[in-house]
Amino acid sequence: MSNLAKGIIVAVVLLFVWKDRLDSIVHPRDVPAVAAVAPDAEAKAWTSAIQADGILPVDRDYYGRYFDALDWVIGNDGAHDAPLIDTNEKLRRFIAGSLDAAIEKQMVGKYPGLGESLDRAFAIAASGVDASTLTTPEAIEKAVSEGLAPRPMTKALRERMRKCARAICWKLTIKGE
Repeated sequence: MSNLAKGIIVAVVLLFVWKDRLDSIVHPRDVPAVAAVAPDAEAKAWTSAIQADGILPVDRDYYGRYFDALDWVIGNDGAHDAPLIDTNEKLRRFIAGSLDAAIEKQMVGKYPGLGESLDRAFAIAASGVDASTLTTPEAIEKAVSEGLAPRPMTKALRERMRKCARAICWKLTIKGE
C-alpha cells in the first residue's frame, strides 16, 4: 500500500474518531485571558528581576498564558503515578524546550535579559532559600547556583515551581507594575 493511501486511511479514521470533538479543539491564540492572582511577597521576590515594562502588551499576554499553562502542566504531571518531570533539571529542560517551540524564531532575543531573568526566578524558587535573605548579589548568585543543582522533584519543590510560574504569569499580565 502506498504512503498516500495510508495517509488517506489515517485521515478518514481520525475524522471519524474526532468528528464530535472537532468543534472543541481550541487554538492557543483562542485560549481565554488569564486572570492572574497577585502572589505573596516571597514569589514577588523570585520574579523581581523580570523587567516586564518594556514588553509589548500582546507579548505579555502571550507569555502570561504560557506560564499559566505551565502551572497547569506541572500540577497535572505531579498527579500521575510516575511523573515525567521528576527532577528540577527535567523541568528546566522542559521549560527551555517548550519556550523554543512556543516562541516564533523572529521573537527570540526581542527582549534582552528576559530569558535569564526567568531562569533566575525558577532557580531561586528551586533553591528553597528564604527570599528575604537575598539582599546581596552574592546571596542571590548562591541561591541561583543551589537552585540549578539537580534534585528530585518533591511535592514541595513542585509546589514552589507552580508558585513561581503563577508569579511570572502575574508579573507579565499586570498593568503598570
